[in-house]
Amino acid sequence: MRITLKRVATELGALSSGSKLLVVYGLVLAAVYCLSGVRLVRQSATFAGMVGLIAALLCGLTFSHRARVEIGRRQLRYLKVRKLTGLAGAAGISIFAVSFPWRVTASSERLSKESAYTAWCMVVPPLVVRSGVTYMKANLDAPLDQWQIEKGPDGTPIVYISNELCEKSRAPLAKTAIDTLRKAPKDMEQTPSRMDTLQWTFSLEMANAKCIETNDPRLGRDTPRL
Repeated sequence: MRITLKRVATELGALSSGSKLLVVYGLVLAAVYCLSGVRLVRQSATFAGMVGLIAALLCGLTFSHRARVEIGRRQLRYLKVRKLTGLAGAAGISIFAVSFPWRVTASSERLSKESAYTAWCMVVPPLVVRSGVTYMKANLDAPLDQWQIEKGPDGTPIVYISNELCEKSRAPLAKTAIDTLRKAPKDMEQTPSRMDTLQWTFSLEMANAKCIETNDPRLGRDTPRL
């Protein structure tokens, strides 16, 4: 092993300065690719990419006559500036590029985890149906898959990221609904639901609404996810 390392060191020592830089550059790319999961390496690759982008822009400016004049005024040779900024741009951007696959993978994993988070929705009970007639009485004994999920104006289900947020939305609606039902007719539960009783119907639903996890198996349907 020592002989092999010594031989490698000898061969590297025999290389020209340019070749040595290429070897070091290759090792840096390999290290960034293998260690791009490390935060410090990722941040360093991002910084290198930003520097590389700036260098590439400067390199592009050297093709402008006005820029070459300004470079000459500073007693610099634009061809040398072009070469150095071009190399720096290529090096910085490539270092960032080799870390990019990990960033895409990490982003996909993060989105996958986020999509697996539990969402919450508000459901309202159906009304009691007797002999084919719907009455203004909430059927609280109905299976949960018969309850309706709260939907927005566009008809899509409304989901919440936590039970607390769902309850925060449900509580004032339930309070208003209960206050409204105090003014309802005493024989309301024996009255069929009609167009002119929609306010009582809505109040019955919201007064008995509850929050539930969207992955609750009792829903028995495809439910919205975050």
